[in-house]
Amino acid sequence: MTNTNLTVLRADSPRPADVPASGWAGAIVTVIAGSVTGEIIRSIFDDLSVADEAHIAIDGHGRPLADVAVQTDNAQALRDLAAVATFLADELAGPPVREK
Repeated sequence: MTNTNLTVLRADSPRPADVPASGWAGAIVTVIAGSVTGEIIRSIFDDLSVADEAHIAIDGHGRPLADVAVQTDNAQALRDLAAVATFLADELAGPPVREK
């Protein structure tokens, strides 16, 4: 079994109060493992509400994974996909809650 090494890039989003009237959207986290890339896209809307969503892509597929059935016999590509998906899920869940 081969370990999956992740490359993580982070970017700050503007504070909602600093967003122009038209809103803002951009990647706040990008994670790469082999041929798999995932991003968390933050959208700040004109009413100042904020939404985050995850996007995952595999090199060679022209569409997001939501629109694609992944068929591969490449075990490492599946490990990379699992690692990216797990990382993004943890990011979306936020920091762990500490019990007092």
